[in-house]
Amino acid sequence: MITFDFHKVRIPFRFSYGHAKKRHSELEAIIVIATDSDGVQGYGEAVPRTYVTGETCESILHIAPTLARQALAGGEDQAAVQHCLGEIANQPSDTVPSCALCAIDTALLCLEANRQGTSVAKMLGGELPCELVYSASIGLGNKAAMLATLLSYRAAGIQHFKVKVGGESDFRRIKWIRRILGADITLFADANAKWGREEAVRNIEQLAKLGVWALEEPLRTADPPETIHGFLNRRLVLDDEHWKTYQWLRDRSAIPLIADESLICPQTARNIIDYKAFDILNVRLSKCGGTHLSGEMIQIARTAGLGFSCCAMVGETAILATVGSHFATAFADHKLVQGHSHRVLHRTRFVRGEPAMKRGGKLRVEQVSGLGLQLDTDGLEKVTVSHERITT
Repeated sequence: MITFDFHKVRIPFRFSYGHAKKRHSELEAIIVIATDSDGVQGYGEAVPRTYVTGETCESILHIAPTLARQALAGGEDQAAVQHCLGEIANQPSDTVPSCALCAIDTALLCLEANRQGTSVAKMLGGELPCELVYSASIGLGNKAAMLATLLSYRAAGIQHFKVKVGGESDFRRIKWIRRILGADITLFADANAKWGREEAVRNIEQLAKLGVWALEEPLRTADPPETIHGFLNRRLVLDDEHWKTYQWLRDRSAIPLIADESLICPQTARNIIDYKAFDILNVRLSKCGGTHLSGEMIQIARTAGLGFSCCAMVGETAILATVGSHFATAFADHKLVQGHSHRVLHRTRFVRGEPAMKRGGKLRVEQVSGLGLQLDTDGLEKVTVSHERITT
């Protein structure tokens, strides 16, 4: 018997973070605590963004109890759980609740690791200890706030960055960023589906001249109509025309293209391969359905000779950020790794025990039980907007 507690949380940011699609001033997420009959717990998380998977906190809370029961239909053994989750994601359907699946997947994986007294990294096949080198993200915003962020990155010795584009004066801003951070930094860009086809080709040529090594998700897509609980079925716009347009752009791009909003389930990964639409898959646990399905997408990329990255949703808490670190240890051939933005964004925290981030963005994952995290239950209650409990 496993009890699931679903907490919808809202955490304000110290400062807003913006890109071409959205400006974020707070985190809304679903925190899941899975507790077995012996009192052993596992922690999970989902961070929905409608412009990515189409999901909302409300749509997750609506479907998560059903998914939890379905995940355990074959028993509590981790292999059986992952098989059930995989069947849900790969069933013939226009919709895949990727964020909701991530919430269940991560909580049950952490629970099983704690039961076995081993780490999530070991459960996933990672070699420990493992040192990861993190990239940081530079959003769109006013120059004074951006300068403060850049100076903090420089002081921390960060060398690898994602820079958001799709605003005004992108190219002047990139030159300015290099002057602040140094000519030897590595930069890739993210347009968050801002540009049309011809505009994208022109901008890619300029980005390449500025030493930007790759571009994430540049082409504009329409938003599908809203359905129940605010859910947007983004699979409707990831259609044949979408993939053919990216194939057209990839043939003309001077730098590699990274799939992000176009990658939300295993079928979209297969579409990317079939249409030769992208060069690199940006795997983020919350939008890709958790650890098992993310691993499946990485295997699809490897088989096709494509690269992949292990990245994160902006502002996710220490729970999902730490799962992401453990996950990355099992896929050491990643192009880059991102996460832990909560360390600079969140005004309040309710998790202790996360691994330390050292100079240069270096984070060492050690052998721990589960994720090695402890929840401050009072702190969690302070940021909880709603709470639901089910027992399976």
